[in-house]
Amino acid sequence: MKSLLKRSPLFAFNLVFRDRWVAAQAATLPAGARVLDIGAGSCPYRSLFAHCDYRTQDFTGLQDDQLRHGGYGRIDYVCDAADIPAPEASFDALLCTEVLEHLVDPVRVVKEFARLLRPGDGSC
Repeated sequence: MKSLLKRSPLFAFNLVFRDRWVAAQAATLPAGARVLDIGAGSCPYRSLFAHCDYRTQDFTGLQDDQLRHGGYGRIDYVCDAADIPAPEASFDALLCTEVLEHLVDPVRVVKEFARLLRPGDGSC
């Protein structure tokens, strides 16, 4: 029953529709696009970006029971989201879910996102 409720648009509205939206966005990216999943946690979206150069970031400070799939996935950048050790314009797309609302200074993190994104017209 618990598994069924987790997939129900009625009982898990945010999760179900967010996952659908992320899948739709991932499908629009060309093969080889560089993607950074910020606050990736258990990396539930990794398979959606299999056609991309998918990287992950997290601060890794949560307990396993606090993560969607019971533990962290493979994290490439273990660091603060406001100071990711990657060169400017390193990524074609960024994914960030369930992070900004937990930050003391989300504006600082969004500025880091701008630094990391490759300039362009919004398409890869």
